Amino acid sequence: MSDEEKNYDKAESTIQKTIFYPSEDKSRSIIAYIVVLGYLFLILANIFVPVTLFFFMQGEEPKPMTLDNVRDLMLVISSSLSGFIGILGFVMGYYFKSQEKGQQKN
Repeated sequence: MSDEEKNYDKAESTIQKTIFYPSEDKSRSIIAYIVVLGYLFLILANIFVPVTLFFFMQGEEPKPMTLDNVRDLMLVISSSLSGFIGILGFVMGYYFKSQEKGQQKN
């Protein structure tokens, strides 16, 4: 096997390990970022969707959208999002656990 083929095989192996099999620390950070961004998206949707419905359904028949309806809808969505707090706390604890391990190694 030539040096060029060895270098190619080594590069291919490194790429596969990095992209397809990331390290545990990198996996934890990716999961944490996805969960946190997803949760922030859900919170923004909690505000955006009822307000948008309020503006677009002002004169709709048979029942127009009122501020009381918006408040009630936001309350229901917020209540359903409260279940995600435990998952968010678990993921953040899992992520910072890896951060503490990295600091202890140094």
